[in-house]
Formats: sequence, C-alpha cells, structure tokens
Amino acid sequence: MGTTFKIEKTNIYVSAEWFSSVGRYEVIKPRLYHPQIGSDTLYNGIVSEAKSVLNVGIGVQYTFDNSNTPNASFRTDFSAGKPNSDTNLSLASWDIYHLMLGGSFNVLDLEFTVGLGYAFGSEIVKKGSGTLAPLDSYVIDIFDGADFSYQSFNFVLGFAF
Repeated sequence: MGTTFKIEKTNIYVSAEWFSSVGRYEVIKPRLYHPQIGSDTLYNGIVSEAKSVLNVGIGVQYTFDNSNTPNASFRTDFSAGKPNSDTNLSLASWDIYHLMLGGSFNVLDLEFTVGLGYAFGSEIVKKGSGTLAPLDSYVIDIFDGADFSYQSFNFVLGFAF
C-alpha cells in the first residue's frame, strides 16, 4: 500500500508491503537414498519456512518546471529467512537497503530519465546457525563462520518520445 503527499512543487511517496510468515514445509520430499559405498542413508529433501516481513519505501520528487524533476528514494528489502531454521531453500538471509538518485528532463521533444542506484546488505553466519546451517559440513566446516556482504550499483536510462 502506498500514498503520495503533495506540498507545493514537492511530491513525497510512501509505501509499505507486508508478507505473512510461512510455517515449515517440505518443498520436495524425495525417497531416501542408499549409496553403494558406505552405510549412511542420505536425505536430499528441500525444506522451507519464512518469517513475516515488513518493507518500506520513501521517495521525493521536486518539480522545477514542467521539464526538470530530480528525485531520490530509499527502500528496504528485508529477508524472510528465519534465524536458526533448518531450511535449505535459500542460502542468504541478509537485509538489503536500496538508495536511488535521478531525474527527468526534456531535450527537444524527448523526455529522458536518468538515475543511479546503490544497494547493500550483509550477514554474519556462525557455524550451526542461520540459513547455511544445513550446509555446515560442506560450506563452513573448516571455519567458525562466514561474513557475507552484498553490493549492487545500478544505472537507469530511459526516454519517451
């Protein structure tokens, strides 16, 4: 849901989205696998569950005249990954924050929109906890944990004629 507030030449956009939690369930339930070598029975099922999430966003747009409108925005993209869960459908549970700056302007009869964006997030996973817990023996068995970070840069170019 969202709304817009207009204050003279400034528009302020506000939005929010909510996702309900999802209880633990098996996405894929295969038969148990008995390897030819060794006596351990392997289970390769895919399990998922999610916590409830509330994401928010805010944007500001100022109109200098009919042809020049700079804008800026911030929004969240929080993870639904449940801490200390044995789910193995998602490997990352970091929260991501998005920042955007841009604007629109006219040249002759064309309207151009340009923008730059930056998104970032991180997660520190200790052995035996977090979304990677089911993969400890494969991924971080030789470490005490792992420090993940996410960064993304965006360039937006659009035009209308």
